[in-house]
Amino acid sequence: MQESNIKPSELTKLNLDSAEKLNRIRDLIFGQQSRELEQKLERQRLELARLSQESVRLGETVRALESSFAAQLNALSDRLSAQIEEQHRHQSQLLKESEQRLEQQLQSVNQHLLDQVATLSQALRQSEESIMSEMRTTATRLNDQKTDRVKLGSLLMNIGATLQSHDSAEEVSDLLMELADTIE
Repeated sequence: MQESNIKPSELTKLNLDSAEKLNRIRDLIFGQQSRELEQKLERQRLELARLSQESVRLGETVRALESSFAAQLNALSDRLSAQIEEQHRHQSQLLKESEQRLEQQLQSVNQHLLDQVATLSQALRQSEESIMSEMRTTATRLNDQKTDRVKLGSLLMNIGATLQSHDSAEEVSDLLMELADTIE
């Protein structure tokens, strides 16, 4: 084996010359097509790197948008829940007020009915007292005057039946007038 006396600078020059020679040989064998393929491959590697970076950037953007949308959705959900709660409170208050108004109206109607019952009860008592007074007057007159006892008994029974059937005071008054006419 021979020892090489080549210096490193000469070796680099030889390597460059060799690479240049190799390129020339390749150009001769494969021609322009080889260089074009290498250039296309390089462009595709660069495009792939760019697309990869774009994909990473888009992924970050999507995550940021998801986070933003989630925050907005939570805020909207909270706001909607608050509005629903406020409407519920408002509706409950309206219902309570309506119940109070209805209760007051019922009490007013109830009081009005009680007043009417009291008025009718008083009118009925007055009618009864009037009828009783008229009956006493008639009875007193009957004692003073002689009349047909059968006819008198029949009239008194009619008055009793009328009173039991709760007919109007006017009917009882008519019977008493008839009784008075009979006595006279």
